Amino acid sequence: MTEPPFFQESYEECRAAFREGCREAGRGELRAEERAIAVPADGDGDLTIDSFFLPAREEPRGLVLITSGVHGIEGFTGSAVQQMFLAEILPHLDRGRTGALLVHGVNPFGFKHCRRVTERNVDLNRNFSSDPGLFSSQNPGYEAFSPLLNPAGPASAGPASLLRFAAGCLRAALKAGIPAFRQATLGGQYTRPQGIFFGGSAPEPQNGPIADLIGDLISGYRNVLFLDLHTGYGTRGVLHLLDLFRDELTRSRIDTLFAGLPVVGRNPGDDFYQVSGDFQQFITHRHAGKCSIIPMTFEFGTADTLGLPGGFASLRTTVLENQMAAYGARTPADEKIIRRRYAELFYPSDPAWRAGVIRQCREVFSVILPRFREQI
Repeated sequence: MTEPPFFQESYEECRAAFREGCREAGRGELRAEERAIAVPADGDGDLTIDSFFLPAREEPRGLVLITSGVHGIEGFTGSAVQQMFLAEILPHLDRGRTGALLVHGVNPFGFKHCRRVTERNVDLNRNFSSDPGLFSSQNPGYEAFSPLLNPAGPASAGPASLLRFAAGCLRAALKAGIPAFRQATLGGQYTRPQGIFFGGSAPEPQNGPIADLIGDLISGYRNVLFLDLHTGYGTRGVLHLLDLFRDELTRSRIDTLFAGLPVVGRNPGDDFYQVSGDFQQFITHRHAGKCSIIPMTFEFGTADTLGLPGGFASLRTTVLENQMAAYGARTPADEKIIRRRYAELFYPSDPAWRAGVIRQCREVFSVILPRFREQI
């Protein structure tokens, strides 16, 4: 199968393709606006969060907001979806009343270096909050499992380390139960800067500028469809629509727009976990009362994480990658294996998987965008 369009293999190539797509989409549009937010990093002065804003031509009733790369390495797929939107979907929007805002590469450091985290090992999707108390919050369950999740010493991809990790996970699951173990592990922690799912000790440098950019450009719109693009969770090759919101008003808006589509995350059988410092929830709550926001997380499954084998493999790969970032790898061969497995976990090389991403997004857009137009 030939490589589907819109996918590139480096941060710089993705950014260049996104910028070119923005220029094409904005051609002849006098009010089209491109911005770039510089993100500081030691030894790298060319990291940017890029955005493209195309306002409604007449009355600002509805805005489609699409963000990518909150978890850096997941930005490759997010960029492809945004490029497809620019080329194929945006020209057919009701531009009289509908605008679009695309924010590309929210975590450019992780994007460039093929990590989920920032330069300071911070998971941005555990880092957004208007309450400084977030950064002193405790996760006792995580602390109990920290020796398993954050082993010291060079990382090894060999069978001995696999057996040790498997035995540790089995003991943890038997002791706490699988849901409690998942929540303790994935929900976020603020005490171990070198640990996995570290939410930081303060907001990351890009948080304020991103929030201000979005706040500035959505001002005046009554309705905002907010899509945040991710990879990793769920059945391989399947687009999962995740509703992580608990308030009834937001859920009623989601129900109306996504009726008939397989939305997950709200029912006990969905077996999901709660996250603190979530980017999409921060933006949505920040603008509550100012406009009607309909948020949805797009998760493109890569490793069948809903089952125990896939969930275990995903966690082990995450642990090894983080251990390698902190302590290096035992051998060059170990480093190569860990990097390859980590890349496949968040950006599969399979052309069929990539083509499926674009196909499923087209299908979902074909359903929700006409409904959004009717609602505004």
